[in-house]
Amino acid sequence: MRRRSQQGYDRQSPAMYTPRYDDGYSHPAPFRPRQDREWDQPTEIRVFTHAIDVQQRQQQQHKQQHYQQLHQQQQQQQQQQQPPKQPMQQRYKRRPDPQAVEKELERRDDLIALEKERRLLMSRSNPHIRHFEPYFNHAEAEILAQRQHGKLSDRQASEIKRFATAFVEKLGNQLGFPRRTIATAQTLYTRFHLFYPLKDFNPHPVLIGPQDVAVVATFVSAKMHDTLKKLHQVVAVSMHIRFPDKYKNPSIDDSLFETEKKRLLPIERLLLECISFSFKLQRPFDILIKLCRLLKLSKSYSKSCWKVLADAHRTLAPLLHSPHALALSSIYLASIFLDKDAQHHETSKQLVKRFEAYEASSWLSEYGVDLDSIDSVSHHVLDLFIDENELQHTSDNAELPDFLQTKIKLRENAAKRELWPVTQNKRRRNSSKDPTRSYIIDEHAPQVAPDQSTRYLFD
Repeated sequence: MRRRSQQGYDRQSPAMYTPRYDDGYSHPAPFRPRQDREWDQPTEIRVFTHAIDVQQRQQQQHKQQHYQQLHQQQQQQQQQQQPPKQPMQQRYKRRPDPQAVEKELERRDDLIALEKERRLLMSRSNPHIRHFEPYFNHAEAEILAQRQHGKLSDRQASEIKRFATAFVEKLGNQLGFPRRTIATAQTLYTRFHLFYPLKDFNPHPVLIGPQDVAVVATFVSAKMHDTLKKLHQVVAVSMHIRFPDKYKNPSIDDSLFETEKKRLLPIERLLLECISFSFKLQRPFDILIKLCRLLKLSKSYSKSCWKVLADAHRTLAPLLHSPHALALSSIYLASIFLDKDAQHHETSKQLVKRFEAYEASSWLSEYGVDLDSIDSVSHHVLDLFIDENELQHTSDNAELPDFLQTKIKLRENAAKRELWPVTQNKRRRNSSKDPTRSYIIDEHAPQVAPDQSTRYLFD
């Protein structure tokens, strides 16, 4: 029996199938003999015809490749000349919301302040070097203060701080300390609670509660100003102030003193860490006396400025601004308060006009102060006056204006200054002149002979 292959090539004549080198080989359509070729041609002719077809196909492929290369080169040149096209989402993206941008900037400032706070509040378990920073900006001070409030509301925390600073003043007066010692003690107390929470040292937010930090701040301030008092005497007077019924005389027994001493000495070490053991002193009261002499103000007028400056140390202003800014702000606020006083009406009117004039920034810059710092200190003092109904350092004869109206007036003046040219407007942030430089180098102090500045007021 004849063996057949799987493809069945033996079923019909070989001429009916397409050779492997032909174009129609393995074509899906049914086989049809080519009309332009006779299958009875010799093999040499068929091979020659196939070689010509292969050569033509190769030429066409070379042309296509050449055209493709040219097209790619043209596209690359166009892409280099033209900027890259943005995606459709970015091309038709809406402009950012100004409020969203402002919130993002505020968030960035908060992150910067928190990073600085992290550096300031480094763990005491690891060895490190803490550098003393005499001044903070507004964002840093607010964030540090709010972090230490804990569960207390802002109003409760401000009440505790106001009572503590008033307690420091009463304690300093009974101990016979000068004003500079009392003011430094109030500033030390405010700085301490930027780093340590209120609840740890005031467990009961009662006005007659423990005031250990205030006592320690007064004791450290006395050391810094060389107005020394023994700790036993400071503690005795503080107990007499806090509990007058129990301690009618400013004296305590040794056992109670030892108990108080064990609690106060660790707080003293924490307070010294807060100031990084830096005992540089601010002297805004000396600068105030020199400015009053330079402006030829009377003693009664200067006393009013002195009292406003004393109240300014019960706020955050000494930690935000230089002594020159505090002194000039006290003169400005006292001029506003004495505007309705018949005795000082003309002087106060001239000074207020001088501070609010267009040329004010030029003469204020001589002392390293700008108008924004004057407004900032003024707002801090006015907030203190508004919170306290009964002022501690105001004259009974002076007829004071409404503090809310004064704040509104200050904000209106600040809005007007925004329309001033840049040269007369507030100093730019990246300016090389630091408004607190006068604290380090007293080069802007008025040239007045130092002649018993305190006695000038209180002779």
